[in-house]
Amino acid sequence: MDFERKKMVSKVEEIDASCVSPEFDLIHGIQTRLVKATLILSLSTALVLLSLHQPSGDGKTVPPLIFQGFPSAFDAFVICIIFSFTGSFSWLLMANNPKLARFCRCYFIVSMLFMTSALSMLASALFLQNFRLASRLSGWY
Repeated sequence: MDFERKKMVSKVEEIDASCVSPEFDLIHGIQTRLVKATLILSLSTALVLLSLHQPSGDGKTVPPLIFQGFPSAFDAFVICIIFSFTGSFSWLLMANNPKLARFCRCYFIVSMLFMTSALSMLASALFLQNFRLASRLSGWY
């Protein structure tokens, strides 16, 4: 009986190995690298925001250089960072479970979408802050 069980297990492993293509391994590797980079970027952004916060006049905390004057944009930025971290961390936890592959894809998309949104908010805040600084220096007000 033990020999037959080992034979069946080896057949199942062969079938599983034949179902996984090299393209799947390549795509999974790229997704893993992207999710790890997103996780590190969102965690480091959260740590930097914790160290740079400064209370504004209405009681909210806003970083002094980037989002000064845009507290709602800062709140949206923080929410995007939180969702990006959550999506990438969840993807990394469930990536090796084939039963949850559909959810892993959703978490990957959520993570990338929110990180892209956070980076676009950061870029627009930097642009507006630089435009405001340039208008003050030139005397436009």
